Amino acid sequence: MFKFARYFFIVFLITTVIPLVLMFIWNHHQMERMDQEREQHILSVGVKQLEHTTKQYLRIKESFILEKLQNLSPEKISLKKVQEIFKTDKVEWIYGKNIDKVTSYYEITQFNPSEKPSLYGVSIIPFEVSGIKGIKIFEKVDLNQLRPAGPFDLKIYLGTKISKNTLLGIVHDPMFNPDNGRMHMMPPPPDNNRMHPPPDEYVNSPENIRHSEIKITDNNGKTVATILIKTGKPPRHLGPPSPIENQFGLIILLAGSVLSLLIGFYINKNFISPLLLLSNASKQVQKGNLSIELNTNIKHDQILNTFKNFNQMVKGLKEKEDLRKSFITNLTHDLKTPLIAQERSLELISKEFESLGLKDAYELATGIEKNNKHLLRMVNLILESYRFDSENLNLIISNINISELIDSCYTKLKPLASEKNIQLLNTVPKDFPLLNGDATSFKRVFLNLISNAIESITQLGKIKISAESYENNIKIYIKDNGPGIAQEELNYLFERYYTGKSDERKLGSGLGLYVCKKLVEIHNGEISVESKVNDFTKFIIKLPLNFQKYEDKK
Repeated sequence: MFKFARYFFIVFLITTVIPLVLMFIWNHHQMERMDQEREQHILSVGVKQLEHTTKQYLRIKESFILEKLQNLSPEKISLKKVQEIFKTDKVEWIYGKNIDKVTSYYEITQFNPSEKPSLYGVSIIPFEVSGIKGIKIFEKVDLNQLRPAGPFDLKIYLGTKISKNTLLGIVHDPMFNPDNGRMHMMPPPPDNNRMHPPPDEYVNSPENIRHSEIKITDNNGKTVATILIKTGKPPRHLGPPSPIENQFGLIILLAGSVLSLLIGFYINKNFISPLLLLSNASKQVQKGNLSIELNTNIKHDQILNTFKNFNQMVKGLKEKEDLRKSFITNLTHDLKTPLIAQERSLELISKEFESLGLKDAYELATGIEKNNKHLLRMVNLILESYRFDSENLNLIISNINISELIDSCYTKLKPLASEKNIQLLNTVPKDFPLLNGDATSFKRVFLNLISNAIESITQLGKIKISAESYENNIKIYIKDNGPGIAQEELNYLFERYYTGKSDERKLGSGLGLYVCKKLVEIHNGEISVESKVNDFTKFIIKLPLNFQKYEDKK
């Protein structure tokens, strides 16, 4: 009992616990992968929005400036007035060179030595009056307005170097507060001071792998600032569970294991073991062993009744089988004895008529002789078909050279094949692996299949036998180019006394293929057939190289 418990626990561990753990790991991996793909997609969308936003920011400023300048009189304009109107950091007049269009770009500028350099949006506007060619307006960029809509955080650096010293500031997703990791609405900071210096722990933290960089260039194409965009989602708890969760999970796992073991004991004792016994007994009955009897010392009523019914069924089958064998033996003996006795007489009579030159009498005697041989062959087939239903056969096991066995069958059937100009091909190599089995049985199988093919082919046909080996098994193919067999008949071809419905393919008495099937199955093999009408018929025999009786395999 303990041995069974140990094995059952190992099976339970392999089939339940380990797959469950692997499933959780796989699901976690898949969720992480899907989460990364989703964030990567969101990030790519944010990059496109950020590129559009940085360009649109300058266009909006241009429109705003042009709209305000339209309401100014050139005579009353001054730098101070322009600076008051636009509330810009600095305004300059442009002299000398003519300006033919509005130009806007980004620039890093430091107007006050005591302040850090900052990112400015520069707009050059054509404005001709009193020798002035245009106005150059500097306005500090509101970095919050560059952030695209969505769960994104921005880090803006001066130039191309990303470090703490070049960091201009950090723009957070307003829906997410990084201090506590929770999503909630946050009131926006005042417009005049929306950028706050980032905390040191955020600046010094390693960069998230899901980020991308956007370069901002000036009017000459030089990079003046680098924007690092990242998804600003709250962190998920992916670490190990708490000790209480671990203990609770362990208790559940142990309880489930113990419960599964108890259920396994009960199911094995009351259902699995009896079903295995019943299955093995059914296989032995199928092989012809009718002396088997199941033990009825069982407490479960349903299983007990099933075993009793099975034993009663086997007993009835044995009685009927004994009666059938006795009847068949007596009948075939009564038929076989006079047929054998008159076989020699008919042969002598036909020869006598031939010597006397009585052609009609000779043909009549020859016909009777052939019919007598056919009846004798039928009687022998009936005896064989019932004899092969039993496991207790006198098999002489030896190593068989398949190629030589086929050659001997071809030699015996060659006169029949020559009458119809049928070509017999044996492509099995001489050094093909030896088959362990009863040579007489396999010779009977090949003779039956080849003779059936010869009878079915009209003229100028071909019968080819080939074989292949794999692992510890072989396959033998017997193929002819005869009239073929209809698909609806293939499922019944190996049944006893089935002779077929088609006139093109002669199946004989319906016992030859049945005997072939029984002989192959006795050697633990399988036989099947493939066919196409007016094209081909191919019998496939699959056999293990080493013969093993059913009793030895149990």
